[in-house]
Amino acid sequence: MGRSVNDLSDDELWSGEVEVLKETEMAILVDHEGEEVWVPKSQVHDDSEAYKKGQEGKIVLPLWLAEKEGWA
Repeated sequence: MGRSVNDLSDDELWSGEVEVLKETEMAILVDHEGEEVWVPKSQVHDDSEAYKKGQEGKIVLPLWLAEKEGWA
């Protein structure tokens, strides 16, 4: 099994401003610059400010995920 998102180094992480629109047990739907994307909760770093429905602020994710979504 891979490393936890919280074990990644700073150069393996990305952060940006989001609003959390919806939440399920396994994922959150975030709005980042007008684009809505489902993000697995397992990929949200502990340093994130926005991780529950209704929150706005910084989210910290693995760089690979941000690149996949075209955010990095």
